[in-house]
Amino acid sequence: MEDFLKLNLYPQLTRKIKYLIKKISPQDPDFQKDFQKIKEAIKILEEEIRNYSSKLRYSPQYKEELENSKKKYEKCLMLTLKWLKERQEWLNEKRKLAREKRKLAREKRRNKTIL
Repeated sequence: MEDFLKLNLYPQLTRKIKYLIKKISPQDPDFQKDFQKIKEAIKILEEEIRNYSSKLRYSPQYKEELENSKKKYEKCLMLTLKWLKERQEWLNEKRKLAREKRKLAREKRRNKTIL
């Protein structure tokens, strides 16, 4: 997975997001499609923050725009984190059901051999 969180404004959020991405192991095409949209949104917000930061050096009027961009960026990271946690819970539930199904199949095979 490429590093897509370039700005380090919110390091704890960034770490949690990167951890969840690695943990989920995004092989699912639906995950890839949704995740691509998130990456594009984050990239746009990071670029916006960089632009306002550089403009702020020359003119103090951009301070409010910069703060608004930072708030949007934080909200985007929070929504990403929420989405990843929901995705992880869904995957855990799916894995749990698969384990139970394998366990039942094993029990069934054992019962056949006993008879």
